[in-house]
Amino acid sequence: MLILRGADVNGHDVEHAGDSPLSEAVQSGFEEMVDLLISAGADPSVAGWMWLTPFDRAQSRVETDPTEVNRRILACLLGAGPNNRE
Repeated sequence: MLILRGADVNGHDVEHAGDSPLSEAVQSGFEEMVDLLISAGADPSVAGWMWLTPFDRAQSRVETDPTEVNRRILACLLGAGPNNRE
């Protein structure tokens, strides 16, 4: 609903190094939300807490827990990189 009403999918508290919605979805392993945010234009290179990007978080999750869902999330972020955007 928030996306449909124009919410900023990359919005986060820069002053306090808060995470973007995409970073939170990656960290929590919510594959469907990652897909939704990417399709709505979320940028996987937006840094948040400890200057980690959603891509950094996904890569770390795959390294520590190489489950299929974590690999799919990382693949989704790789496909959303700047060279793959329309």
